Amino acid sequence: MKAFDKALEIDPQNSITWYNKGLALFELAKYEEAIEACDKAIEINPNYTEAWNNRGSAFFWIGNYEETIKAYNKTIELDPKFSMAWYNRACVYSLTNNTEQSIFDLRHAIDINPAYKEMAKMDSKFQNLWGTEGFKKLLNTTK
Repeated sequence: MKAFDKALEIDPQNSITWYNKGLALFELAKYEEAIEACDKAIEINPNYTEAWNNRGSAFFWIGNYEETIKAYNKTIELDPKFSMAWYNRACVYSLTNNTEQSIFDLRHAIDINPAYKEMAKMDSKFQNLWGTEGFKKLLNTTK
């Protein structure tokens, strides 16, 4: 963190440094601090899709699904091809029992990045969808 703080002391308007600090804080499970760093990156560059996505992920891990959805919505608004945001939002919708929206978002994520198809088969965040026809059909699975 000292390196990030030093870099920000030199250039406090560097959104990339703020984002990278937020990412490092996220990896250390310091989610509230990660959100603050992402907010600063977004304040400097409101179109910073990765910062919006990381902000959503940090809110997810502290259990604030409303803010999580808002952040992923903004990420998708800024970059409709940002597959990770579609996948992440599908996870939140699954956990909040919004089956239809979860499958819709997961379909978009898979259309953009087919690797998400295999990930979703094993991701426990979709456990409550594993038995649904929509999920089985989307993933071509008999789970």
